[in-house]
Amino acid sequence: MTRIKVGEKRTYTVPLRREWLKVPRWRRSKRAVDALHSYVEKHTKVDNVKISNWLNQSIWKNGGKNPPAKIDIEVTIENRKVQDKKTKKDVDIPFAVAELATLSKRETRLDEKRAKKVEKFVKTAKPESAAKVEGKDAKELAKSLTEKLKEKTQKKKAEPKEHKKSAKEISAELHETEDV
Repeated sequence: MTRIKVGEKRTYTVPLRREWLKVPRWRRSKRAVDALHSYVEKHTKVDNVKISNWLNQSIWKNGGKNPPAKIDIEVTIENRKVQDKKTKKDVDIPFAVAELATLSKRETRLDEKRAKKVEKFVKTAKPESAAKVEGKDAKELAKSLTEKLKEKTQKKKAEPKEHKKSAKEISAELHETEDV
């Protein structure tokens, strides 16, 4: 068996019943997930395996006691950057990503919705539009803003602050006006 190349997809039918029959009823779905994990590790020859949310939900959908007997999955290999603990440098490590071979209509609709949100977010965060406001460069904008701030602070310093009177002072003034 050869190792899957990065970016290549393969489809597998994973027999889960063989594994979950070996454990008590209440632990069957957990064992099915573990069996899926080990199956993908064995067939892709990659130590790091990620199971998609939809795949996990499809195993657990009938509860912890009744997982499916077998499941069709699609496996791809991706290189992900992970920081090495000793050298503190980013290292590319291959990950096997297991997903359902066929998604339900609801799942595809939700995935498309998420993709649209991401596209919309990326479109709004363009660096070109952020740099030029009112036809000025970023440096010119920064200078003008600092000048405006200096002017505001000078105005505040020039204006005398009004002295707030305490309750004793106010009452003393009232008594003085009454005496007169």
